[in-house]
Amino acid sequence: MAAVAGIPKAAVKAAVPTAKCTRTPTAATLARRVVAAAVTLAALPLHLRTVATPLGPFSVYVDGDGAVRCCHWQRCPRGDAAALEAEAREVCAEMQTRWYRSTAVTLARVWPEEPATTAAAEARPGDVAVALLSNYFQCPSPSAGRPAALEKLLLQVPVVYPTATTAFTSQTWTTLRQTVPSGDVISYKGLGVRVNNALLRSASAAAAPRAVGAAMAANPIPVIVPCHRVVASSGSLRGYGLGLRYKVWLLRHEQATVAAEVLRACEDEAAVSTAASRR
Repeated sequence: MAAVAGIPKAAVKAAVPTAKCTRTPTAATLARRVVAAAVTLAALPLHLRTVATPLGPFSVYVDGDGAVRCCHWQRCPRGDAAALEAEAREVCAEMQTRWYRSTAVTLARVWPEEPATTAAAEARPGDVAVALLSNYFQCPSPSAGRPAALEKLLLQVPVVYPTATTAFTSQTWTTLRQTVPSGDVISYKGLGVRVNNALLRSASAAAAPRAVGAAMAANPIPVIVPCHRVVASSGSLRGYGLGLRYKVWLLRHEQATVAAEVLRACEDEAAVSTAASRR
């Protein structure tokens, strides 16, 4: 199939007649179909920004308006530009497959990591989000006011949820972000009740925790949508997609109402797991 300049291949494929068609369209008709298909396959160019954190570089993928679409701690070696770009392209491909099936998610640019104290010579997409997240991770606020200060920073970060989400999933993320502030935690069951109330519907107590767990596992914007604040009814931390040590650090950073012995136990478990993986 011939490529069409500036048009995603998926759009060209959508415009080509199937085997059931009895008439071959003219070149002009095919061109119109390609353009029409491309409208639904609009491009989503993402800019990769990096935020320095005590746990390592944090990747933040923002659109042209500076809204965060995805974020995670980098998995590639620090300072390896080629590996970082490869990782970023892989993330974009995963996002298109999972969240933006009718959109061509592309990597617009990988911006260099700069210290928080460095003034940028030009405005870059995501400057607001990067500044807010940098302040969150390096928050100098006194202990007494830290949770409130951290929450104020996170709530100002602009985000856009993926298009291919259910009403329950997007409402779960919104309810978590708006009703469970820094310093607090909530159980999967408790969050499920709040979400069902927000949706004006009921759900069995057994089903809600599982549905909430699935929404947390699918969250593409961790930290900002604070799935680390969701714990088991027993008080145990359960799992965390980015790694349990990140969840423990975030809860300590936010001075969360989690028993110290639970955090210590999770730290020990994470340390054992890390040591085993290195053998």
